[in-house]
Amino acid sequence: MSAYYSMTPQLNFSVTDNMVPRYRYAKIPLNNLSSGSVPFNSTSQTLVEIKIPASTCFNLSKSFLCYQYIIPALADNFGAVHEAGFDFQQVFFGSGSGLGIVDMTYSNRYKKAVQNLRNTFEQDFQGGFQDQMTQFYPSRQAGATNVYPQSIDGVTAGVLNASPINNTDSQQLLFSSAVNTALQVTRQVPLSVLKDTFFDMDKDVVFGSDMYLRLFTAAIQQMCFYTPNRANPHIGASAFAGAAFSAQNMYLQLALEENIDIRNSLLMSLAKGSIKMDIPYTYCYRFSNNTANANLSLTLTKNYGKSLNRILFVPFNGAEFGHLSYDHCNLNGGKVSQVQTTLNGRPLQDSIIQCYNPQIAPVIVGGVNYTTNAFAQASTFGGVVDFGGDWRQIREFAKGSCLQSYPHYQANWVWQDGWGIPSLLDEKNSGRPWYQNSEGLSLIDSGDLVYSIQASTPNITLAGSNCNASGLILYLFCTFNRTLTIQADGIILSA
Repeated sequence: MSAYYSMTPQLNFSVTDNMVPRYRYAKIPLNNLSSGSVPFNSTSQTLVEIKIPASTCFNLSKSFLCYQYIIPALADNFGAVHEAGFDFQQVFFGSGSGLGIVDMTYSNRYKKAVQNLRNTFEQDFQGGFQDQMTQFYPSRQAGATNVYPQSIDGVTAGVLNASPINNTDSQQLLFSSAVNTALQVTRQVPLSVLKDTFFDMDKDVVFGSDMYLRLFTAAIQQMCFYTPNRANPHIGASAFAGAAFSAQNMYLQLALEENIDIRNSLLMSLAKGSIKMDIPYTYCYRFSNNTANANLSLTLTKNYGKSLNRILFVPFNGAEFGHLSYDHCNLNGGKVSQVQTTLNGRPLQDSIIQCYNPQIAPVIVGGVNYTTNAFAQASTFGGVVDFGGDWRQIREFAKGSCLQSYPHYQANWVWQDGWGIPSLLDEKNSGRPWYQNSEGLSLIDSGDLVYSIQASTPNITLAGSNCNASGLILYLFCTFNRTLTIQADGIILSA
């Protein structure tokens, strides 16, 4: 006869809140590819579709996309995968009729540009919140080992690949263990990597109709490349040219709300009428530039949203495949030496901003100075160089982020004009996301706005720079505040 033990539940003396979320993960298979095998192609895209049934209570910010793939071996070369990138070119989340709550055309470029500035509180990033499967995690290595895929001084023959900071920079590349060795990659990517979108909202939601997550794969040549040189990966680098491979076991781990009180509250709100909320919405724009000066302009109206909150300007290398795929380094003005923006013709800065970093020595190759365009253009300021103008503008906003120094910022360069978006540190202290706290720049009261940017890009004309042959691809990422209304028979997205 077995012994019987009376087990008394552990007493909980804390205050119980019946509206505290409690999640379990449901494995949601692909809707359009029953095998879970997704072809990745050298230059083209594959659609991945996941259907979330109506009346399901879930939280997208706590959900993960999971899959694995193998980079084939190449003789005398290491396989190298971009760990600071994103394996999907376009991401959509919305209704079956095509109305998108998220509709991001250049999601891989956006994720790379915004991740150090907005992706994770620096203390969470360093404290283990991110790991190797998330595709954005601390290197825990000396800068000399955690190398960038290109020489960050912007010179084709340069050898300045080392990270500007030790240990705390994000991992840049994942290499195969030896030459002629395949590289297995496992991903468990949180949807919240696309910051300042609906995916970033830590909020339970329910929809009265089926919703669809649609992802278009990036080209293989944007995900990985081969190199015989791990210390300076751009030397002898070659773009992927083998047969296409497939990601296996792809599915969505959807965070389902288990708290019955929260679920009932959401379903009752939907049944009684509608659920209304403010959401961040980011548009992506792409421009090509092959001249020494770039002039961009956008007209922004209330059709975009009720307020404008941020515009990011990011210059990527025009060589969009291979080791330069995610190169938006601007060390000492290597891509953009000067910048100034205007709104309705009024300058948003008191003077032209120079991107000259006095911490970095000038790079001179064959008598040509590649990183002192600020010196060459100093006559704009009566012969005076404006040291660190770009960092001066961004550093207050970068508080609490993963951008820890001026060289680190320039190695992952973005330009921001913001209206109402606080630094991550201020946002954390307030305990509320910016789109609940901020009005932004009203597009309803102010009428149409014309935003313009003038940038000097002289290294395009220098034969030894890594942007000479292909120029630059200039991205503008504009974030607005919009109103989402969820009804029993569909959704409405309005200003």
